[in-house]
Amino acid sequence: MKKVIFTQDWMAMHPYEKPNEVDQYYTELANEIYHALDEACFTHQFKNVEDAKQLALSIAGYFEDVISGAGIWKTFTAECKKRYGSYLPFYENEDDFVPNTLNEDVPAYDPEEINFADIKFLCWHHYQQSTYIQEAVPFLFSTMTLAAKLAYNLLDKEYETAPENERLITYLSEMPVLENQNEEEEKQLDEIHRRDTLAWFHYGCYFNVGNRQRLQFALQQMANSPQGLTEPMAYSVQMEMTIASRSNLLALTSLEWLEKITAEMLPTSFGRTRNSRRRLRRWRRA
Repeated sequence: MKKVIFTQDWMAMHPYEKPNEVDQYYTELANEIYHALDEACFTHQFKNVEDAKQLALSIAGYFEDVISGAGIWKTFTAECKKRYGSYLPFYENEDDFVPNTLNEDVPAYDPEEINFADIKFLCWHHYQQSTYIQEAVPFLFSTMTLAAKLAYNLLDKEYETAPENERLITYLSEMPVLENQNEEEEKQLDEIHRRDTLAWFHYGCYFNVGNRQRLQFALQQMANSPQGLTEPMAYSVQMEMTIASRSNLLALTSLEWLEKITAEMLPTSFGRTRNSRRRLRRWRRA
């Protein structure tokens, strides 16, 4: 299998720099996902191969999120359920679901698990983001469905053995601590961590497709303007987009999403351990 996604591509989606064996695992998985999408000819629908690679990386990021219990996707589907009565935008009512050869063996939607519908939504969302097409794309439905099913089958096979990313969970749920720090140092550390976390979530997290490209486009436009682009101007634009942009899913800012995600991660509401989730999964499918 030809390797098209490398460790640095995977690390660009994470808030830390040094990879470990968990990151190596998900890098390899992202390559397998890419080839599954390619087998369905879905990668051919993207004008830029980098966009197709980003889709594979994001599906791997979604899987890592579910396996590790980071709560990012779970927070999104809970918000969808609260707003629209369904776990995903455009998701069919289960009572009206029409079975076919690609979905007849797919379990009912479970917000605690990986879902075929999640992956299909990610395929649609990435295609829409890369092409700026806002409406439905019926000519792609069969290709998209096949791509999602092949990717889902791959993740379903890996579900029992995939490793949790404990570093990601620690980063999201705990503030870094310095020994013998005073109150002022603690406040500064807290502020830096919050700023860095917000910037990572807005521009790096698999959940926020396209924000990095939007920033690059805005900066390029300013650089080409008569007044040009200075470093302070670039920083100002970056911070304004990080804090105020509503280009994310459901038009929430990144800060609003992080507040919901961290609330989801509280011990009283933060799901089950990986092993208990997997035991329950086996019981449900028995």
